[in-house]
Amino acid sequence: MRTRALLVLLALLLAADAKVHAGRTRTRTGQARSAEVLARRNAASPRGGTEWGGKAMAYIHGAEKDVRRELRSAEPGGVGHAESVGKRSALLSIREIVGKHLGMTPGQMASKDRRHERAIAKQLRRMLREVRTARSSGRPYRDAFPHSLESGYGQLEQVLVKEIAALKADQAASHRTTPLTVPRTAR
Repeated sequence: MRTRALLVLLALLLAADAKVHAGRTRTRTGQARSAEVLARRNAASPRGGTEWGGKAMAYIHGAEKDVRRELRSAEPGGVGHAESVGKRSALLSIREIVGKHLGMTPGQMASKDRRHERAIAKQLRRMLREVRTARSSGRPYRDAFPHSLESGYGQLEQVLVKEIAALKADQAASHRTTPLTVPRTAR
């Protein structure tokens, strides 16, 4: 009986020791697995524990959600569409300022926003499809889009195509980052 109890106690001690050492090991990339180490590292980060840019980036991502929601319900060429495009461009400039302040590269900033950009492009393509469908059905422009700021199907289609092209150009440019230049005095 005594040997059984000692064997069980020994097995429990070995299992507990293995758990303790498992939290302190590192993966092949050097990343700590321990939850405590990761929590400490995130808390000490100047970018915040939950978001890349802390509260500033959390605000930007929340505003991006609002833009997507407004764009889903907006009429092509209408006031809601213009407002959401304006908010999106303002968010891009705010994001650049915050990213530069945090020392993020353009590639890091863009990687956070690719999903958002894909959703915006999807909504713009949906609007373009609506415009082309209404044009091909022969409906008068003002009946199809009574609140549009544009004067006709052609003009509205050009605006949407330009927005989609600009979005694609931004996405293509965000994949390429410029190399950092070293001043001559530092060489």
